[in-house]
Amino acid sequence: MLKKIKFQQIRDYIAEWQSGIKKPNNSFGILTCIGYLRRERLNQEELTILREIEVMIKNSLSDFLEQYEIFMDESFLLNRAQELVAEIDEDLIEIFCQLRDEQQMSFDLIQEYTQDLDFPSQVICKVRNFLLSCDEEVCWNKSIVLAIQEAGHEDPLLDQEVYWWHNKPNSDACWVPNYIKEKWMAMACDNSLTQKQNALLQSHIQQCNNCNTQYEWLLELFQHTVVNNTNIIPDDGIELPYFQPQQDLAAASIEKQIEINILDGKIYGIATKNEGNIIYQLASREIELNKVPMILQYAESTIPCIFLPFGDENELALFPRIDEETQDTFPEIIFPYKKDTLIRNVKLYKELEC
Repeated sequence: MLKKIKFQQIRDYIAEWQSGIKKPNNSFGILTCIGYLRRERLNQEELTILREIEVMIKNSLSDFLEQYEIFMDESFLLNRAQELVAEIDEDLIEIFCQLRDEQQMSFDLIQEYTQDLDFPSQVICKVRNFLLSCDEEVCWNKSIVLAIQEAGHEDPLLDQEVYWWHNKPNSDACWVPNYIKEKWMAMACDNSLTQKQNALLQSHIQQCNNCNTQYEWLLELFQHTVVNNTNIIPDDGIELPYFQPQQDLAAASIEKQIEINILDGKIYGIATKNEGNIIYQLASREIELNKVPMILQYAESTIPCIFLPFGDENELALFPRIDEETQDTFPEIIFPYKKDTLIRNVKLYKELEC
């Protein structure tokens, strides 16, 4: 029954779209219908129809992205999350679960299409950051999380780190997704959390033994001093190996990875580029990178940065510093790829103390 409803809805949305009515609701509606249909068992004929629809989307991806961005800019999801924090209500929980699920489905699809077509877009980072802010709004309240999981638990095969609201409720386990609590703990160690955020984290740590142990370990790691560690980075900065400037946008968007070995092996790691997103994953046996304020300079721009835990144990990655006034900062460092903007170098400096 659900298949018939979603196929009919998607036909209506597409008919409007092809007739020139390209509205934000049409773009989002088509994406969510595809998301629902992908969860259903489709026969060969239905699969063929779905593939044809997805080809149509990819052929007009630029228009879809434009309307999708407008829809997400007007999303009520964050408002619903804030209302839940103010008062747990059964109807609000149901609304939040459906909105969060549909917006994740649409995001996963639009991200998949841009990757398939090697189509860089800042919309992906923008929406990812928005969904993260919605999760961060509710995830620290145990009662809300358990109520959401109770209402949203459906498919145990879904990735529970991404679809945390589908996780089976467990009152004895930590209720905050790993990707959120690890980020906040690292920011707390560097005093990068707002007063409100720090209060939420400390309240959680007092209630969760596992997180308390993890936080104490991380705090000790950050507070450990290495003799003369800051002196190893020269005053004139370190030029980080980088990809050769590309002459056109298409060539620049190809995913690449290079190894980094600088200062006679004192700093090592990799740099990865995909769709304009750059992450430097660096480590050092002699420099305690997470204790040294940094400035990243490329072209004519400078970004205050910080090294935070990323990936496997003992790995750090370079992130832009986030504070209360820059909550919309993307989690990756984004480099512009334009025909008239060629990045000559990327350089890492110690930040001068005021």
